[in-house]
Amino acid sequence: MKNLRNILLLTVMLFSGLAVNASDRSNVAVSENEPIHVYPIPANTQFHIDFKNNQYSDITYKLVNLESGLSTVIDNKNSISHQISSFDVSLLPTGTYMLVIEENGKSIYTKKMVINHFGV
Repeated sequence: MKNLRNILLLTVMLFSGLAVNASDRSNVAVSENEPIHVYPIPANTQFHIDFKNNQYSDITYKLVNLESGLSTVIDNKNSISHQISSFDVSLLPTGTYMLVIEENGKSIYTKKMVINHFGV
């Protein structure tokens, strides 16, 4: 039931414009108005999140596999005061994921991303 809820939530986010197709953004310069930048897409063994000097508290990072609907919490932080965080995804299966960043239990950022270990 939890997987179905995740899939429904992601479907609503995609259709409401809360999630951005990674292929639409990967070759575009980052906007100065965008508070968070995720790169590289596709990710191979790791990816980075640039918070552009914004400070957040009670942050949770989740990766939701769009094929299976399984959600993985990749990190919990009490506060973000540094600019860039890096995450190892070398043990996650190749596939399409939704990165969800929550602050105080509320989604503040979502991004569709690809993890691709082929050609390593």
